[in-house]
Amino acid sequence: MYTTLLYIRQLLIDASISMDFHQDAMHDIIAEHLGDFRRLAAKDPHVEHRIGLSIFSTALKPIFGPLSPDSIPDISTEDLRTGGDTALFDACWQQLDALETLLRDAGATETAQVDFYLITDGVDTASTTVRFADLRQRMEALQSTSRWKFHFHEADLDTIELNALLGLRRRLSETTDPQQLREQLVEFLTPGDASDNLENTASAKILG
Repeated sequence: MYTTLLYIRQLLIDASISMDFHQDAMHDIIAEHLGDFRRLAAKDPHVEHRIGLSIFSTALKPIFGPLSPDSIPDISTEDLRTGGDTALFDACWQQLDALETLLRDAGATETAQVDFYLITDGVDTASTTVRFADLRQRMEALQSTSRWKFHFHEADLDTIELNALLGLRRRLSETTDPQQLREQLVEFLTPGDASDNLENTASAKILG
């Protein structure tokens, strides 16, 4: 049973074949999140901070965590290899299952705070068990507790349908230049300083 507040930041990154173009940007984004997370943990020793990283394509693949700042392993290119289709709804559901099980086992269901980040470049093309309506209902129920926040990062320009479904507010400006897009992605997707409110970072909440 946790006697101090448990904070979890969970990153869920699309690693389908279409994300191959964004490999460098994704590494930069992960590095920014890890740096921001470590600064946040150092500022508040009274909170137990943990961070998790998973990728998904046709199936969910946990990379690590949730782990404490001093337990985070190095991330290799092999860890983030892309391929396959985009089972976005299935992966989100399975990741939520894993997080809720962790919280129940730790006795922290009523005290933990969770920031859930989804990074993808497109819409669901491969889920077989979870419908969008069911996923959204589950996320809304978790968010209504004020202990969960969901953040959506669009990593390309082909997410118009997903934006419409989720009521997102921000879009990348149009560009076809690879370097401009990469710079724009890094600026758009990375978190702010640890002292910033996460609501004010370059992110769009998945539930508006």
